[in-house]
Amino acid sequence: MGAWLPSVYAGTVALRGHISFPDGGVPIFSTITLAGSGVHKFTSADDNGNYEIVDVPPGTHNLLISAGGKQNQAGAFSRDNIQIGSQSDAPTVIDAMLITDAVGFRTASARAATPDPPVETDAK
Repeated sequence: MGAWLPSVYAGTVALRGHISFPDGGVPIFSTITLAGSGVHKFTSADDNGNYEIVDVPPGTHNLLISAGGKQNQAGAFSRDNIQIGSQSDAPTVIDAMLITDAVGFRTASARAATPDPPVETDAK
């Protein structure tokens, strides 16, 4: 990911993070979607599982991550009402560990580098 640089557009911030499976593997494919506060942006993770969405206006957003890996691994994570850019212009970091089984995803958990405690959800 490199050093943090301010966003190109004044008054915007970045959302970045890392996606992985419990075995340390990273998704072969992924979609990271951010929506809210008048924005709808999406990206994919790189080969190391890192992602970044830039030029995000400060406000309340919803995040959805879906990913697939080797041996039928699949996982998803969703978090609503994320406050981005409310404290500073530093990037918001949300890392997600996708918990799966051979049949498909069951649950997803994430650690946010914001004051919120870790979040665990059950996906059915």
